[in-house]
Amino acid sequence: MQAPGRTLDLVPIAPVTRTAVSDAVFAALTEEVLSGRLAPDEALPSERELAEAFEVNRHAVREALKRLREQLAAQTAAKAATPAAE
Repeated sequence: MQAPGRTLDLVPIAPVTRTAVSDAVFAALTEEVLSGRLAPDEALPSERELAEAFEVNRHAVREALKRLREQLAAQTAAKAATPAAE
């Protein structure tokens, strides 16, 4: 086996990066919110509907939604802890 980043018969070889399915769903949902296509206070479809739309299992959706809720809670707490400008 050759070292990462080397070529094999003139074909560039790069290491394969793995991404958890829930990370990909989280990234997609976050992008929807950041782009404005999904309002922060807008109700999301059900886990089942999201799983069908992303073509993943409900566990991956559940994990992504959990991270999204945690991130939003952390951002809200940070804003609450910041004193208002005088």
